Amino acid sequence: MTTTLFVEFDIKPGATDAFKQAARALFERTQGEPDTLTYDYYLNEDGTRNVNVEVFKDADAFVYHNRNA
Repeated sequence: MTTTLFVEFDIKPGATDAFKQAARALFERTQGEPDTLTYDYYLNEDGTRNVNVEVFKDADAFVYHNRNA
């Protein structure tokens, strides 16, 4: 059974560029993770709110991701 997460959080004012840089690095690392089916992030228009969409093959794949993030 897949494990799906929707992670929402605010980004501090003035920190959007730093967030984007960190998010890109994490996104690139997830591309090599076995059984990570989807790992995307979405910013609102003004860059103050983020939503991650993360889908893993199963709970073991989620645990693997958390240990390597």
